[in-house]
Amino acid sequence: MVVLFTVRGNNALRRLNDVLMNRISQLEAQVELQRTLFATLTSPEVRVVTLGGQGANARARGRIFWDQARRRWLVYVRDLPRVPDTTIYQLWFVPKTGNPVSAGTFNTEADGSKQLNIDLQEGLTDLKAAAVTTEPAPGLTQPSGAFALMSE
Repeated sequence: MVVLFTVRGNNALRRLNDVLMNRISQLEAQVELQRTLFATLTSPEVRVVTLGGQGANARARGRIFWDQARRRWLVYVRDLPRVPDTTIYQLWFVPKTGNPVSAGTFNTEADGSKQLNIDLQEGLTDLKAAAVTTEPAPGLTQPSGAFALMSE
């Protein structure tokens, strides 16, 4: 009888240990992400691009934290309404010369927010503007839809 309780107790402790180890791994990953975000946001080499709402999305706002050395955008969008599944928001890097380059597609959360981490293609360094358009899903090679957000 004592052996049975000991085995059950050990099994319960092993399961609890597995759950706790999994949670520790999740928390370590979150801490590392927060460190990366903090380092990026406070870096003197980061350029901040502000996005203002356009047309029916006049209340929407966004910010792009552009880590030029790492060719990465951290994008934060607020108050941009969710679009239907047949439509998608597409983020554009608009160079000073040449055509816009897609930086990715997204839909917002139910509250109108979205956070994106985007690795930019090589050679995208000379930004004229950044924009978000509404496009047919899954997105296009060049913008065709209405502007939802545009850099100010």
